Amino acid sequence: MVEAYVENEKKHHDMMVTQSYLTAYLHRVKKMPKLQSMLIQKPKEQSPEEMLQKIKALNAQMGGDVY
Repeated sequence: MVEAYVENEKKHHDMMVTQSYLTAYLHRVKKMPKLQSMLIQKPKEQSPEEMLQKIKALNAQMGGDVY
């Protein structure tokens, strides 16, 4: 329980430091980057076939057998 609290506080601290850093950085740039480039992008959806290929590739990398 204490470990979870400490981990949560560390994440919160890291987020605050990151926000402060980006605020200072953006205040100094001459050309503002597009907001879209700074936001986390939603990954494109995969078809079932693409998912299967990814799983097979991971399985092969880890030395698994394909049945």
